[in-house]
Amino acid sequence: MGFLARLIRKRQKKLNMDWIKELDDRRPDLRILRVQGDMTATVGAGVEEIYRQARLSGDALKRDLIIDFADATACNFSTLSYIVESLRIRVQSGRKVALINVPRSLESNLEIAKVKELVPVYKTEEEAIAALAASH
Repeated sequence: MGFLARLIRKRQKKLNMDWIKELDDRRPDLRILRVQGDMTATVGAGVEEIYRQARLSGDALKRDLIIDFADATACNFSTLSYIVESLRIRVQSGRKVALINVPRSLESNLEIAKVKELVPVYKTEEEAIAALAASH
């Protein structure tokens, strides 16, 4: 288990990060974040701490990121801001962000914010992994 996964597990309740179901960091070049529940108000609560710890750990933001929304029940522009920030940070390192199992409401927000072209959406995890691997 990687540094960020341990941090999240340890501080999840304290930092109000119940929206994180799992952080899979078994691959050296890829992290899969599985989210859950209502992400409309709680996303920002722990994101700053995650980014702060990620910067300190060094390699955390040097991986591509797939965000899996299969168990998310509600998403809005707070969710979108988290995605855009994840993308902004990773682009500096030549990494990418991809989304899977995206709810229609979030896809609409991506279109409204005009960032859909920057953040690819895939139907399956396998499809996203293959596309990210092919892009490097």
